[in-house]
Amino acid sequence: MAAAKSSLLRLAILLVAALASLRGMTFVGGRTGTSSASQVAMAAAKKAAAAKKAPAAKEADAGPKAMSKTARIEEVQAKLKAAGEDVGKMKIKKILDHYFESVVGEIKAKNVADLHGYISVKKVTKPATKAGQKIMVAGREIVTKDKPAETKVTANLRKALKDLGL
Repeated sequence: MAAAKSSLLRLAILLVAALASLRGMTFVGGRTGTSSASQVAMAAAKKAAAAKKAPAAKEADAGPKAMSKTARIEEVQAKLKAAGEDVGKMKIKKILDHYFESVVGEIKAKNVADLHGYISVKKVTKPATKAGQKIMVAGREIVTKDKPAETKVTANLRKALKDLGL
Protein backbone atom coordinates (compact mmCIF):
# COMPACT_ATOMS: atom_id res chain seq x y z
CA MET A 1 0.00 0.00 0.00
CA ALA A 2 2.89 2.34 0.86
CA ALA A 3 4.51 1.63 -2.50
CA ALA A 4 1.29 2.55 -4.30
CA LYS A 5 1.02 5.82 -2.36
CA SER A 6 4.63 6.73 -3.09
CA SER A 7 4.20 5.94 -6.79
CA LEU A 8 1.06 8.11 -6.93
CA LEU A 9 2.95 10.90 -5.16
CA ARG A 10 5.80 10.63 -7.69
CA LEU A 11 3.27 10.68 -10.52
CA ALA A 12 1.65 13.83 -9.11
CA ILE A 13 5.05 15.57 -8.76
CA LEU A 14 5.97 14.54 -12.30
CA LEU A 15 2.64 15.86 -13.57
CA VAL A 16 3.12 19.22 -11.85
CA ALA A 17 6.67 19.51 -13.27
CA ALA A 18 5.43 18.67 -16.77
CA LEU A 19 2.65 21.25 -16.54
CA ALA A 20 5.10 23.90 -15.33
CA SER A 21 7.53 23.23 -18.19
CA LEU A 22 4.77 23.14 -20.82
CA ARG A 23 3.09 26.32 -19.61
CA GLY A 24 5.15 28.72 -21.73
CA MET A 25 5.35 26.55 -24.88
CA THR A 26 3.04 26.72 -27.86
CA PHE A 27 2.42 23.77 -30.14
CA VAL A 28 1.62 23.92 -33.81
CA GLY A 29 -1.29 21.78 -35.00
CA GLY A 30 -2.72 21.15 -31.55
CA ARG A 31 -6.40 20.70 -30.86
CA THR A 32 -8.43 23.84 -30.58
CA GLY A 33 -10.27 24.49 -27.38
CA THR A 34 -8.01 22.48 -25.09
CA SER A 35 -4.40 23.16 -24.25
CA SER A 36 -1.78 20.48 -24.62
CA ALA A 37 -0.97 20.77 -20.91
CA SER A 38 -4.50 19.74 -20.02
CA GLN A 39 -4.27 16.87 -22.51
CA VAL A 40 -1.09 15.62 -20.81
CA ALA A 41 -2.77 15.97 -17.43
CA MET A 42 -5.82 14.00 -18.61
CA ALA A 43 -3.63 11.24 -20.07
CA ALA A 44 -1.69 10.92 -16.81
CA ALA A 45 -4.90 10.85 -14.77
CA LYS A 46 -6.39 8.12 -17.01
CA LYS A 47 -3.23 6.04 -16.72
CA ALA A 48 -3.26 6.35 -12.91
CA ALA A 49 -6.96 5.40 -12.76
CA ALA A 50 -6.38 2.36 -14.98
CA ALA A 51 -3.48 1.24 -12.78
CA LYS A 52 -5.71 1.56 -9.71
CA LYS A 53 -8.56 -0.50 -11.24
CA ALA A 54 -6.37 -3.34 -12.59
CA PRO A 55 -5.85 -5.28 -9.30
CA ALA A 56 -9.53 -4.97 -8.40
CA ALA A 57 -10.57 -6.39 -11.78
CA LYS A 58 -8.27 -9.42 -11.38
CA GLU A 59 -9.80 -10.24 -7.98
CA ALA A 60 -13.33 -10.04 -9.41
CA ASP A 61 -12.46 -12.42 -12.27
CA ALA A 62 -11.46 -15.19 -9.85
CA GLY A 63 -14.98 -16.63 -10.14
CA PRO A 64 -17.08 -18.54 -7.65
CA LYS A 65 -15.36 -21.05 -5.38
CA ALA A 66 -16.64 -24.43 -4.31
CA MET A 67 -18.06 -24.87 -0.82
CA SER A 68 -15.49 -26.04 1.73
CA LYS A 69 -15.73 -29.44 3.41
CA THR A 70 -16.57 -27.87 6.77
CA ALA A 71 -19.28 -25.66 5.27
CA ARG A 72 -20.81 -28.67 3.49
CA ILE A 73 -20.91 -30.67 6.76
CA GLU A 74 -22.48 -27.72 8.60
CA GLU A 75 -25.13 -27.41 5.86
CA VAL A 76 -26.01 -31.12 6.18
CA GLN A 77 -26.20 -30.80 9.96
CA ALA A 78 -28.52 -27.78 9.70
CA LYS A 79 -30.83 -29.63 7.28
CA LEU A 80 -30.94 -32.66 9.58
CA LYS A 81 -31.71 -30.45 12.60
CA ALA A 82 -34.55 -28.83 10.66
CA ALA A 83 -35.91 -32.32 9.93
CA GLY A 84 -35.78 -33.18 13.64
CA GLU A 85 -32.61 -35.32 13.59
CA ASP A 86 -29.80 -34.46 16.02
CA VAL A 87 -26.54 -35.65 14.46
CA GLY A 88 -23.12 -34.23 15.34
CA LYS A 89 -20.63 -32.87 12.84
CA MET A 90 -18.10 -35.62 13.60
CA LYS A 91 -20.65 -38.35 12.84
CA ILE A 92 -21.54 -36.71 9.53
CA LYS A 93 -17.83 -36.43 8.66
CA LYS A 94 -17.23 -40.11 9.51
CA ILE A 95 -20.24 -41.21 7.45
CA LEU A 96 -19.04 -39.22 4.43
CA ASP A 97 -15.47 -40.50 4.81
CA HIS A 98 -16.63 -44.13 5.03
CA TYR A 99 -18.99 -43.65 2.07
CA PHE A 100 -16.26 -42.31 -0.19
CA GLU A 101 -13.77 -44.96 1.01
CA SER A 102 -16.36 -47.53 -0.11
CA VAL A 103 -16.67 -45.79 -3.48
CA VAL A 104 -12.89 -45.79 -3.97
CA GLY A 105 -12.74 -49.49 -3.10
CA GLU A 106 -15.46 -50.23 -5.65
CA ILE A 107 -13.65 -48.20 -8.34
CA LYS A 108 -10.39 -50.06 -7.62
CA ALA A 109 -12.13 -53.46 -7.78
CA LYS A 110 -14.65 -52.98 -10.61
CA ASN A 111 -13.43 -49.80 -12.37
CA VAL A 112 -16.99 -48.42 -12.05
CA ALA A 113 -19.00 -46.93 -9.18
CA ASP A 114 -22.51 -45.51 -8.96
CA LEU A 115 -22.95 -42.72 -6.41
CA HIS A 116 -26.49 -43.33 -5.21
CA GLY A 117 -27.97 -42.97 -8.70
CA TYR A 118 -26.76 -39.39 -9.10
CA ILE A 119 -23.26 -39.75 -10.57
CA SER A 120 -21.45 -42.65 -12.21
CA VAL A 121 -17.68 -42.77 -11.89
CA LYS A 122 -15.49 -44.81 -14.25
CA LYS A 123 -11.78 -45.52 -14.24
CA VAL A 124 -10.20 -45.92 -17.68
CA THR A 125 -6.63 -47.19 -18.00
CA LYS A 126 -4.69 -46.69 -21.23
CA PRO A 127 -1.78 -49.10 -21.59
CA ALA A 128 1.80 -47.94 -22.06
CA THR A 129 3.10 -47.61 -25.62
CA LYS A 130 6.53 -48.76 -26.69
CA ALA A 131 8.88 -46.50 -28.58
CA GLY A 132 9.86 -47.24 -32.16
CA GLN A 133 6.58 -48.59 -33.54
CA LYS A 134 6.06 -47.43 -37.08
CA ILE A 135 2.62 -46.22 -38.14
CA MET A 136 1.55 -45.08 -41.62
CA VAL A 137 -0.48 -41.86 -41.40
CA ALA A 138 -1.49 -40.00 -44.58
CA GLY A 139 1.29 -41.59 -46.59
CA ARG A 140 3.99 -40.74 -44.06
CA GLU A 141 5.70 -43.14 -41.70
CA ILE A 142 5.62 -41.99 -38.06
CA VAL A 143 7.78 -43.51 -35.31
CA THR A 144 6.02 -43.50 -31.91
CA LYS A 145 7.53 -42.25 -28.67
CA ASP A 146 7.59 -44.15 -25.40
CA LYS A 147 4.60 -43.22 -23.21
CA PRO A 148 3.75 -44.48 -19.72
CA ALA A 149 0.41 -46.04 -18.82
CA GLU A 150 -2.28 -43.45 -18.15
CA THR A 151 -5.22 -43.69 -15.74
CA LYS A 152 -8.20 -41.35 -16.05
CA VAL A 153 -11.27 -41.09 -13.86
CA THR A 154 -14.44 -39.75 -15.46
CA ALA A 155 -17.70 -38.77 -13.79
CA ASN A 156 -21.04 -38.59 -15.59
CA LEU A 157 -24.28 -37.12 -14.31
CA ARG A 158 -27.14 -39.57 -14.05
CA LYS A 159 -30.81 -38.87 -14.71
CA ALA A 160 -31.65 -38.40 -11.01
CA LEU A 161 -29.22 -35.48 -10.72
CA LYS A 162 -30.28 -33.96 -14.04
CA ASP A 163 -33.92 -34.06 -12.91
CA LEU A 164 -32.99 -32.02 -9.81
CA GLY A 165 -32.16 -29.07 -12.04
CA LEU A 166 -28.56 -29.34 -13.19
